Amino acid sequence: MCSYKERFTALAMSQGSLQTILKVRPELIEKDLNDFLNVMRNIKGKNICSFCYRMRIGVK
Repeated sequence: MCSYKERFTALAMSQGSLQTILKVRPELIEKDLNDFLNVMRNIKGKNICSFCYRMRIGVK
């Protein structure tokens, strides 16, 4: 079973703008990305999480 930390991390890592910078210039975001991943790994507590986000879908 996937934890909320793993699901949130996967959601963040799947964002197009993050993927672009990781492909083009990963050194620009390496420290911040490592900080984020360390924070997510070290979160303690119950396996319950709620957060909101907005998704925009364009259809031609």
